[in-house]
Amino acid sequence: MRAIPTLALLTLTAAALAAAPATASAHSVPWQPYRTSPWTDQPGQVCAFGVAATIVKDGEQVRTLKSYPDGSPEVQEFRGPLYVRYTNQSSGTSVVGDLSGYGWFTYEPDGAIDAYVQQHIGLTVKVGNIGWPAGEWVISGKANVTLSPTGQVSVQLGHAKADDICTDLS
Repeated sequence: MRAIPTLALLTLTAAALAAAPATASAHSVPWQPYRTSPWTDQPGQVCAFGVAATIVKDGEQVRTLKSYPDGSPEVQEFRGPLYVRYTNQSSGTSVVGDLSGYGWFTYEPDGAIDAYVQQHIGLTVKVGNIGWPAGEWVISGKANVTLSPTGQVSVQLGHAKADDICTDLS
């Protein structure tokens, strides 16, 4: 799973199941494929250097457990394998991050996103964020991630560790 704080930044806003009822039993909602796109961070935006992230393996799935009256997702569940190669665009150094995991994302009416994750999640935090340091992060374990309506990211680790990919690539 990957969370990106920009725009509607936990890009885990997969297409909502338009025909899904407002509330559904988790067992009655089918899983749908979800694919993370590669991305690039410009130098100084996230790390001191540019970072290119390419997808090595992606078998993610999503299902919408609850929708708003307009059909947009209110609660989504994500699962599956995701491996990403992070490359320092200046030096060519790279590492592969395991972002495989399981999580529940709640999309608030004001634009905030609250996520509870287990196992792993990738998190892109831009320079200037308040609540969590800038960087490309791999969070491993149980964690709560919040994206405010203004794009600020905060993370609460619970039996989890955070790996700073910027440091790994320096």
